[in-house]
Amino acid sequence: MGLRAKMAAIFIPLLVGAVIAVSAAEVDHSAGAMVNTLHEFGSTFTSQTFEQIRTALPNSKGNPIQTLRKDPGLAALLASSQAFGKGVVYARVETLDGHFVAGVPTKGKDIARLHPKPFSSLKAEVERRWWPPARIAPLWGDHVYEMRSPVELNGHPFAVIRVGLSTALVSADIARTIVN
Repeated sequence: MGLRAKMAAIFIPLLVGAVIAVSAAEVDHSAGAMVNTLHEFGSTFTSQTFEQIRTALPNSKGNPIQTLRKDPGLAALLASSQAFGKGVVYARVETLDGHFVAGVPTKGKDIARLHPKPFSSLKAEVERRWWPPARIAPLWGDHVYEMRSPVELNGHPFAVIRVGLSTALVSADIARTIVN
């Protein structure tokens, strides 16, 4: 075997290994970044909804639930959730017992059909996997995860803000990252 063949036999596997390692690191970084992005959108939208509720309630006279149902600002914010929030499937405010207060009116069965899991389970699933290609598995496909935030009135639980986030767009981004 000549010197060129020996050099090629040594350096080609090293180059292939380096490309695979960098690609795995990129996929790993992308998975974490995409979960964080979804979390930021959900948290931001939950905070905006809370602020809108906080603004509407001081003007209420009588039943605060009716005030929220009639508040045009809250209705507009929740109706625009899918347009302005990446991955947002639904955003709504419900009473503690699950009755609709504000948002896009859907039947409880529609949300139940999505089988939303807590968003914390997505973060935990991605973080617990150590092998970079395995970290993308929870993001692959169209799964719905839900962020919930309680709303208190005079120190007592009053309502719940529910924001459903889909991994469908994230899945497309992951596929693009893998192809690249």
